Amino acid sequence: MTAVGDFDTGTWASIGITDRVELDSTAPADDLTALIDRVDRVAEIPRAIRAGAPVRRV
Repeated sequence: MTAVGDFDTGTWASIGITDRVELDSTAPADDLTALIDRVDRVAEIPRAIRAGAPVRRV
């Protein structure tokens, strides 16, 4: 997983975070998508950040 974010230099408020997940697997694409979606829903860090800043997968 990689994540990138930035700040508004005038206010130092976050302008958001994007993350990218890459999986190396022979599993069907639908299964991998379901796995990523499930982890995204239960992972503590994205959930905590979403409470104060948008997190978008690219």
